[in-house]
Amino acid sequence: MRTFEVTFPNLNTQFYSKCITALIVAPDKISFSKGAMLFTHGWGGNRFQHQDKMDYTADKFDLICISTEYRQSGYDFDPIRGAGSYVPYDASFYQVVDCLSALRYVLDM
Repeated sequence: MRTFEVTFPNLNTQFYSKCITALIVAPDKISFSKGAMLFTHGWGGNRFQHQDKMDYTADKFDLICISTEYRQSGYDFDPIRGAGSYVPYDASFYQVVDCLSALRYVLDM
């Protein structure tokens, strides 16, 4: 099993210039028939919050697991502890876009 991170430009740079980072846990061999599972954390969490479940899922079910550090959360909010969150300003619309953008980025790889 491989664990790594990817960082990519945010799609909505007009209002948010920071890049998005995602934690990836993947089987050693990746083929075109592999599936993917997107893990999302809560407002007080970070991309490592579900790593134990990602490790289990990637190995047991042969999936590529993705956990996104979406805007205004985790290490974006508190760069030292990876905790806390801003008040959601848009009912999580942009945060969902960030998570789906991470899925698209990984699938393109």
